[in-house]
Amino acid sequence: FQMASIFGASQESDAFLITFSMLASIQLLQLMSVEQFLYFYQQQKVESKESAIAFYQVSILFSVGIGISFFTFFQLFDTEFIRLFSVFSNKSNSTLLIEDIFKYLSWGLLIYPVSYINDRLLNAESRYALPYISETLPFVSMSVCLFLGLIQYAEITIYDVAIFKNIGMLAGLFLTTFALWRKGFFKHNLIRFTPLFREFVKNSFLM
Repeated sequence: FQMASIFGASQESDAFLITFSMLASIQLLQLMSVEQFLYFYQQQKVESKESAIAFYQVSILFSVGIGISFFTFFQLFDTEFIRLFSVFSNKSNSTLLIEDIFKYLSWGLLIYPVSYINDRLLNAESRYALPYISETLPFVSMSVCLFLGLIQYAEITIYDVAIFKNIGMLAGLFLTTFALWRKGFFKHNLIRFTPLFREFVKNSFLM
């Protein structure tokens, strides 16, 4: 409703929603790489709490690598990817808008895998509210941006909405990371590549 009030039925709003859907499909691919984290974490937790923390720490490194890999790939081949799925002609204003918005929203690919692991771990530790807040923050942040435009506090562009979404994702990541730090998941460097971690990585690529 807020977006429609500001941008109307325009190329900007259409391009943003299309780009948003494209990023969601990429994030599903990222999810396949880390989806089994909780299963292996619980197995390590049966062995010992220290072993589970070590598995979490090395899984965070893995998820950062996944984020960087996806971000780099889609920065290099964003035009080809967009034109593969775009319903518009290659040189249309809508396609060019999608390409521009994609460059902003694609920064979220760096954050999503790490946030997913943090959220699942907090759920496993019975901290259910924090993952919910973390997943909601990007949309709250976008709503704040649109509200500022709606009350004409600032002149809002569609790129500002994309930036605010990324800010919301980053805020959610900081929130969950701080909560896990408070619970002792970063107090000691316990990183080690256990056999279960190797199986976790192997299964991630075989899914």
